[in-house]
Amino acid sequence: MCLRRLAAFDAALPDCIELCARALRAGHSIVAAIDMVAVQALEPAKTEFTEVFKKQNYGLPLRDALLQMLERVPSMDLQVMVTGILVQKDTGGNLAEIFDRIVTLTRERLRIQREIRVHTAQGRLTGWILCLLPIALLLLMNLVNPGYSGVFFHDPRGKKMVYAGLVLLLIGIFSIRQIVNGVEV
Repeated sequence: MCLRRLAAFDAALPDCIELCARALRAGHSIVAAIDMVAVQALEPAKTEFTEVFKKQNYGLPLRDALLQMLERVPSMDLQVMVTGILVQKDTGGNLAEIFDRIVTLTRERLRIQREIRVHTAQGRLTGWILCLLPIALLLLMNLVNPGYSGVFFHDPRGKKMVYAGLVLLLIGIFSIRQIVNGVEV
């Protein structure tokens, strides 16, 4: 599953779980709640829950249908939801309350992820500037003084310097990316 589709699924999942919880409180079964989500949810969650409902209707146990959805959609939040359903089916309990807690947890995690993205925006922008600055300066210097960087491309020592500069630039890109992406929720 591509990253954008996964992000859209994760964004729609809290509403899907909340809809399941409301359906359970209204007296519907978990299968009927999944059908309601399949009808009312936003894409791509709608497609995935429709697939679960269809497979369950064709005779596949709900456990297997949910586990197959987990294989198709590698979402941590979905894994928490499926685990909650499966544990509740084995041990009993109020699934609507479990869903309420999962929704709270999921929404809080998404909020924190957005905050982290905001706080790391300066680091990402700095990374882009630092990576593009040498290339922009080389182009600008060639525009102002044509042939100025010819030494870099014709002399063997110049070529070695260009290669070393590219390697260092890639190391810098990797380092900045690791620092900015190192914060996870």
